[in-house]
Amino acid sequence: MKKLYYLLFIAFMSISAIYCSESQDFPGRMSPEDRTARLNELLDLTDEQSKKVEQIYKESQETISEMREQFQGDRSQMRKKMMENREETTKKIEEILYEDQIELYREYQEERQQFRRDRREQRQQKEQ
Repeated sequence: MKKLYYLLFIAFMSISAIYCSESQDFPGRMSPEDRTARLNELLDLTDEQSKKVEQIYKESQETISEMREQFQGDRSQMRKKMMENREETTKKIEEILYEDQIELYREYQEERQQFRRDRREQRQQKEQ
């Protein structure tokens, strides 16, 4: 009987963890299609811009996957390359945007960066 309660407890905790992780509004784990849709909502992209942005995000995702394989365990090296990839992606996207869109995009990028900083601080506080 104790085993049954233990298994039910583990199942409940697992389901809760999955539900909580999916309900968070964390844009860092979105698919290229979802990221493009979010940017489209924010910037009112043309169809052509939308297709180009989605392709840029797909290429970026492929690069990140390759980096994960290449730098297994070396977090500092991977972090450096990830930042370079993010900058390159941002530059490519800005090249296809109009001036007024670039301004909004930069504001959005700053908000995301602040979100990442806040998450990092929260993780560090939990570790202490």
